[in-house]
Amino acid sequence: METKPVCPHCSSDKVSYSGKYKRKRSRHLIQRYKCSQCNKTFSDQTCSQTFRQKRPEINSKILELSCSKMGIRKLAKAVKASKNTVQSRIKFLSNLCDEFQNKYMSKWKIKPQFQFDEMESYEHSKHATIGIPVIVEKNSHFLVGAVAQYVKSRSQYPTLRDKHNSAHENEIQEKDKIIKEQLKLCRTMKPQGRIIIDTDGDNTYPKYIKEVFGNESVHSVYISGDDVNKTKLFPVNNMCGCLRDDVAMLLRRTRNGCKNISMLSARLSIYKFFSNFLKKKEYSRYWKDDKGKKHKTILSFETPAMKLGIFDSPVGYQFLLNSV
Repeated sequence: METKPVCPHCSSDKVSYSGKYKRKRSRHLIQRYKCSQCNKTFSDQTCSQTFRQKRPEINSKILELSCSKMGIRKLAKAVKASKNTVQSRIKFLSNLCDEFQNKYMSKWKIKPQFQFDEMESYEHSKHATIGIPVIVEKNSHFLVGAVAQYVKSRSQYPTLRDKHNSAHENEIQEKDKIIKEQLKLCRTMKPQGRIIIDTDGDNTYPKYIKEVFGNESVHSVYISGDDVNKTKLFPVNNMCGCLRDDVAMLLRRTRNGCKNISMLSARLSIYKFFSNFLKKKEYSRYWKDDKGKKHKTILSFETPAMKLGIFDSPVGYQFLLNSV
């Protein structure tokens, strides 16, 4: 039996049908209601997350295309909307994705282990350096955290380097704080027990891990140039490569550059949802036979959230919208 909604103005359940209206662009019919207690009208769209959006049907398309090497202009052309509309929807979707990940990331069934590394990009030009701390769950490649932040410029020109450092002095001083906040996501994902985390040989990482976790962590260091340990950090290195390949604002030698660090962080939030809950990945194992020939065995083909036991199937946009 169909149940009528509750009035969002006075919380009364004494509502009646009050006709329907068509959306201007999609021409979909939307049911309207009238409250007999406060005499105010509302519709199915009033209580929706997409309230006051003229074209909510393009959200799901933007969610997938923004993780498919598309810049703002190309994305706007694909969904037949303006650049401002696409940018506002990206910010809207990023907030939904952050809330969704915070809600479900600690519902794993397999105990997680983590890997941490940093990657770099730039804003506007190559002298304006941006750092992106990346945290990945080791076994499932679940992207725990990734956010853009200002770091000291690596420009070879002193004038441009000093200009960037002086313009973003306060943000650069917040670098350590932002990295620690990202590392705390490991404790959010695993509230109890020891945190097992792997990093490369950067001499600043032990300080961050000790200040965040204290003695409640197991920290392993692997030197990337060592032939024995060169594959130990594959999960986090592979994730950095996927970010470079899928997010247009991180592509190198293209016209798609990061023009706004806040938009880059929003794209990273969307990519976390896309990579963790929507995109299926191949989990395989390589082995050698008696003759030394290398073979590949596919173990599973599923999303990282499925690998951790959070969900049984990939999660789409509608589930994201209804769960937050």
